[in-house]
Amino acid sequence: MQAGVSTSLNVEAIAAEAASVDAEGRFPRASVDELARAGAMGVGLPESLGGAGGGPVDFVEIVQQVAGACAATGMVYVMHVVGAQTLLAGSSDAPAGSPRGEALAAMAAGRHLTTLAYSDRGSRGHFWAQVSHAREDGDGVVVDADKTWATSAGHADSYILAVGAPGTDDPLSTEL
Repeated sequence: MQAGVSTSLNVEAIAAEAASVDAEGRFPRASVDELARAGAMGVGLPESLGGAGGGPVDFVEIVQQVAGACAATGMVYVMHVVGAQTLLAGSSDAPAGSPRGEALAAMAAGRHLTTLAYSDRGSRGHFWAQVSHAREDGDGVVVDADKTWATSAGHADSYILAVGAPGTDDPLSTEL
């Protein structure tokens, strides 16, 4: 992992925002900006894509620090990193300059916040019991979904969905 990500993180600034985030029920924008400034948004992503590198132990260390300071920020951070990892894992090739590589580079730099949107109405919160469907529509794909909630809703730049690809019976296809 790039040196200093966890040590350059200003956990005190995140903790200072926690009480007002909870009391006002608001998105922890300043804390997410601090995660980006420290390079934490790119933990686990390859350095070739602008990520900080590192692995699960590095990720857990940062989550412990952040969630200990502000639970809401911790959840936003976890969903972002897991979403970015899902995008990375969904392809064996994400070179710099490709659409997937550019999205991952923006996520790593903290310019693009992603999250998981797995909670379908009717699934009882079980991510493996998706009821969302994708269908072809001209040159594109339309996703029919009724999400009950998503961490960072309204603040995320992208949402990672679990949905079956058109023409398949697999409810958890990874490619559309």
